[in-house]
Amino acid sequence: MPDLASRLNTLTAVRDVFIGREREISRLTAAARQVAEAGDGPRVCVVHGMGGVGKSELLRQVAARVAPLFDAAHFEIDLAGFTPRREPRDPDQVIIEHLQLIGFRPAEIPQDPAGRVEAWRSWLSGRRALLLLDNARDAHQLRPLLPGLKSNSLVLISSRDALGDIDADVRLGAVGLSRTESITLLQQVGDDARAGAEPGELAEIAARCHGIPVALRPVGVLLRDMPASEVLTSMRRDNPLAHVLDGYEAVRLAFTTSYNALPDTLRTLLWHCAWNPAEHFGRDSIAAMAGGPGVGIGLTQLLQRNMLLADGERLSFHDLFRRHASAVAQPRAVAVRGEARERLYGYLADRLHAASVGVYGVDVYGDESVDGPEFTDPGAARAWLDHRTGELRAAVPAALDEGWEGAGLLALRLARWLRLSGLAEQARTVSTALLEASEATGDRLRQIDALVGVAHTYRVRYDYDRARDLFRKALDLTEATGDRARRAAVLTGIADVHHMRHDHDRARDLYREALTLAETIDDRYRRAEALTGIADTHRMQDEYDRAGGLFREALDLAEAIGDRTRQVVALTGIAHSHFMRDDYDGSRAFFRKALGLAEALGDRPHQGSSLTGIAHTFRMEGDDEQARGFFREALGLAEALGDRLRQTVALIGIAHTYRVRGDDERARDFFRAALDLAEAIDNRYQQAEALTGIAHSHRVRGEYGQAGDLYRRALDLADDIGDRYRRAEALTGIAHTFRTEGDDERARGFFREALALAEAIGDRTQLLDVLTGIGLVCQRTGDADQARAYYQRALSLSQAGGAALTAADIRDRLRHLEDG
Repeated sequence: MPDLASRLNTLTAVRDVFIGREREISRLTAAARQVAEAGDGPRVCVVHGMGGVGKSELLRQVAARVAPLFDAAHFEIDLAGFTPRREPRDPDQVIIEHLQLIGFRPAEIPQDPAGRVEAWRSWLSGRRALLLLDNARDAHQLRPLLPGLKSNSLVLISSRDALGDIDADVRLGAVGLSRTESITLLQQVGDDARAGAEPGELAEIAARCHGIPVALRPVGVLLRDMPASEVLTSMRRDNPLAHVLDGYEAVRLAFTTSYNALPDTLRTLLWHCAWNPAEHFGRDSIAAMAGGPGVGIGLTQLLQRNMLLADGERLSFHDLFRRHASAVAQPRAVAVRGEARERLYGYLADRLHAASVGVYGVDVYGDESVDGPEFTDPGAARAWLDHRTGELRAAVPAALDEGWEGAGLLALRLARWLRLSGLAEQARTVSTALLEASEATGDRLRQIDALVGVAHTYRVRYDYDRARDLFRKALDLTEATGDRARRAAVLTGIADVHHMRHDHDRARDLYREALTLAETIDDRYRRAEALTGIADTHRMQDEYDRAGGLFREALDLAEAIGDRTRQVVALTGIAHSHFMRDDYDGSRAFFRKALGLAEALGDRPHQGSSLTGIAHTFRMEGDDEQARGFFREALGLAEALGDRLRQTVALIGIAHTYRVRGDDERARDFFRAALDLAEAIDNRYQQAEALTGIAHSHRVRGEYGQAGDLYRRALDLADDIGDRYRRAEALTGIAHTFRTEGDDERARGFFREALALAEAIGDRTQLLDVLTGIGLVCQRTGDADQARAYYQRALSLSQAGGAALTAADIRDRLRHLEDG
């Protein structure tokens, strides 16, 4: 018979390889030290989580570390709460066994269960014992085993249930290992036999094991004898981990045992969770699917049993559990499943409609009435959309496949939200699914809507040819159906493409055609949309007063109908109009108003545009640090969105802030990065500006030949697109190049051409540069009166502030002129 010391230590030996869990170990060992040192009663610690996640090994590692603090006994007890093909242990039998282990003779063990509990607690009283109660089923099983208040024992409990009914000093939820920890475990279990495996292969293997040690360990063993590539090939089949019997069986049996232990009501609720097509789903969605009372309580019970995972209000299955949950839910009545899914689609459609109106203020699809509670706060509406985007993206193709009657509107509203949030590729996927479904059913109106949606996603990603072709296909369908509202929308889309390709005259004609249609059918949303388009064509052709008036008309209309998206566009346009009239305070005020509204809408593309606009106002006022901060914020946002145009604009802005500071090397680097992006998206406006910036950096280094070539490239681009602003800029650069080379006559000719352009477009900054440049030429050629006239004119402009050349600079030149 084992001696007393060995009988009082039944801890299982720890594994040689153990990775991670430092935070959990720290919390649990701190509790152990506290009870050992304070001596003021027991400490109970609960670790809960899904089967196979490593709860037992974590507690064994802790027990091994703190065992010396507890001198009475070290007991590990498997309670078999969720063990396959076993009944949970009877706590009374457990107590009998352990009374015998601590030295009770059979005759000394009380005959009734209550007496045995009392004997057990009496022995623990005043002693420091370590109890590891593994795989506990529930509080009913545990309570008889817990020590009384006079014991100085540590109780470590593992369970798949959160055991909310147990008063625990520490309660931790165990989750899978991180990717890095998982890779380390694979390598160490595999004895580094496959150390030569590609990092990407091990990362994918780790990801497919989902951080579950019970799956990772047998895969790690496989890596001792198999190349990682072969293991991956096997894992990529339909049944992940099927090649590893122990791992697969452990996961399958973990689920099956937990599922079989559920009452019928919770099983039914679990089926509804499995019927939801999304990976993550809301509690309210399941309530809508299941109907009836008690859903919230039931979901809480499933969470406590670790059949579900929770991330705030979003629920999910563990990836390895979902397939098993779907398998048990699949055989249920098809009609019941179908009705549950229809309730889900209806609920999501109503909430998406309400949230869209709550965010944007208007429903572009003509339905202003909202079923169910409305979102009175745009922030709350946006938060709902942010959290439910994944569930909505999963619901749309399922609803389309099943022919649910409201699937079309559900898809359209979701695609619009995604596109306006800067998620063009996701929006394209949704719109493409709608297009395929509408083509299959012959619904031409929905085909138009879907084609427009897909086309816009290509437009915002600068694939103008594909966008134009799709818009034209949609236009043909509008002619066949006679739908004027949709025709106006399509014409506006085609106009957008021409506008982005710098064909502003053609774009304006199309916008006006769309405007006429919208006015005919009294579609105020389309009117506002066409007006902002027309206004922007005037802005891009330096007709700022006409642009500003049209933007204000569009803003008034957008405010009247509550269209917040169009308000942002109009506000941004008005801000640009103020900017080009050198009213930087007024411009910044409108940009800030647009930014606040864009943030409320979650409209990240227009947030970026507003940030860039604010940055430019600070740059023109000489506050380069403020400007650079806003440009960098805009750049980060554009990079996150993959928006290359806005990246280009921000890079050029940052380059300008370095240029005026005299840091021409850094400026050139940013201009070159911007040029690469502008060429990739065929944006000639930004190409011209970037080329001018690079040319300037060569000019200040005395590399006049390179500078001249770059200025001329920029000039050619500006001529191609009819951009008078950038033409004036390039001409000024060429003039400065000739001036610094001493060719005053040619410099004077280019300056005068640039002067005429700058005066025509009212560009004060360019005027200052040109006037001072001509003044320098005149001064050097001995024409003091002409030089004085140009300098004095420049002085009157600079005194208004906000230009690179200050009044003090020009006064210095006038003094030098007078001094001879």
